[in-house]
Amino acid sequence: MAGLAAGLTLWRGERSAAAASGRALVGAIRWDAWYDPADGAIARAVERSLAPAKYHFRLPFFAAETGPDSVRIDGDLQAVMDREIRFAADAGIDYWAFDAYSPGSVMNNALRLYLSSPISNRIGYCLLLTAIDLLADQSLVGRHAALMSGRSYQKVLAGRPLYFLLFGEPAIAGLGGWDKAKSRLDGLRQQARLQGAGDPYVVLLDENVADAAEAARRLACDAIGSYAVNENRRRAPFAELVNEAEMLRNRLAATGLPIVPPVTTGFDRRPRVDHPVPWDPARGDPELFYQTARPPEIAGELRACLDWIKAHPGAAPANTLLIYAWNENDEGGWLVPTYPDNHARLDAIRRVLR
Repeated sequence: MAGLAAGLTLWRGERSAAAASGRALVGAIRWDAWYDPADGAIARAVERSLAPAKYHFRLPFFAAETGPDSVRIDGDLQAVMDREIRFAADAGIDYWAFDAYSPGSVMNNALRLYLSSPISNRIGYCLLLTAIDLLADQSLVGRHAALMSGRSYQKVLAGRPLYFLLFGEPAIAGLGGWDKAKSRLDGLRQQARLQGAGDPYVVLLDENVADAAEAARRLACDAIGSYAVNENRRRAPFAELVNEAEMLRNRLAATGLPIVPPVTTGFDRRPRVDHPVPWDPARGDPELFYQTARPPEIAGELRACLDWIKAHPGAAPANTLLIYAWNENDEGGWLVPTYPDNHARLDAIRRVLR
């Protein structure tokens, strides 16, 4: 028992950067398509999208160039995850929000590696799930409730496990409607309480503010936010995306619902326009993108959101923000160090958070 108590004390101490400084908790989304060890369909798709030499600056640090226009990306190693944990924790990031999938998906490999890491206590984590998966797979309710009871699972508001739900009204309509969705969320809350995890703090994510507010009210969610920021501007500077992020924070708050404000690191999906991936097959317009941010610009955006939370203390009662993203490299939003050894973005936000 004494050993467990000591472990918990160490865990709290190692993840107390936000508490010690009085700032809001900083989370970052993980989209983990880079961990398919069998060179399966997902691995081949993301390698193809980032294969052109002009995109190699976006490769995660564990990638390898195999030719002028070919790459290999396989992060499915414990040593890779352990390095990522150190990078994120040293920069002051408090938790990752893992995009979660049904059991057996290779997209869960990174979460598996995180949970098996001997240093996972250096950074917290929570789950981010699509409405489609929650409605389609009943087994996720018990699985996620069990994960919420773990000591590294991120809590807010004195002990409520943080849980993000990516909204999709067509999915809800096609998989049983609002009543079923509400029942599934109620079941998750009940299971989490039975597991001793507490009542989940459920945040409904949607860029359409009106849709987010309506869905949150109908599903009895606790707050609203957005996965990413993107108004589809044509060859726009990153400063325009920063302005959009600020306006989105204000629009979310204007609903009167609690919010988890979004922070952007970029949006430029031209790799997928050049080489569409199976889960995002539409090519789109190659002129619709935001120019790649400089590290000080990303640091400035993060600082602006932290200041926004201080200036609107009642708007974000969970006292946290969500960054897009840790590793959406082929879609244009990332903080993870890039190939071969570029830590500039993390260095920039470290100066804000540390």
